[in-house]
Amino acid sequence: MATVQFNCRIEQQLADRLKQAATERQQTLGTLVAQALELLLAAPSSQAPEQLALASTEIAEQLAALAKRLEALEADRPAARPASPKQGTAAPPERLVAATQAGEAELPQRRLTAAEAAGLATTQEVGDALGLGSHSALTNWIAREAKKHGSAVGLIYRGHRLRGKALLPGGQKPGWLWEQV
Repeated sequence: MATVQFNCRIEQQLADRLKQAATERQQTLGTLVAQALELLLAAPSSQAPEQLALASTEIAEQLAALAKRLEALEADRPAARPASPKQGTAAPPERLVAATQAGEAELPQRRLTAAEAAGLATTQEVGDALGLGSHSALTNWIAREAKKHGSAVGLIYRGHRLRGKALLPGGQKPGWLWEQV
């Protein structure tokens, strides 16, 4: 016969009562709990022993309290956060409107043509132009701004506007693209 181990939290007072009952009956705690659960499941709740009925009432009260706590937590939960900039998310609508008014268009979700890619620079190229040792300063900036504003697309970093993430002609994977302002 296979056995399964359960891990559950109970109040200290109930744990003490279980230990005392197991000692009095010269049983292990596990055997006592297993027998009590069998009795609870075998008998209709109206025929359950008084102690087991009391325990099930306590469990019901704890479940009700947990349900109330869960509802309160869900009510206090902030709105879902946008996906990370590493996943190539598009800017939120209000940022796209501002970007379009500034004369720029959202980058298409496909490989760019040579004409579309004209004037755009990769993160590595912008890092080199700014004299940065590595492009991690730029990717860190993108992540920080995305956390603050939902997206960094359309924002300017030291004279370069982040246009979005796209696949350049001849490129192997999408990358962040910038334009000089």
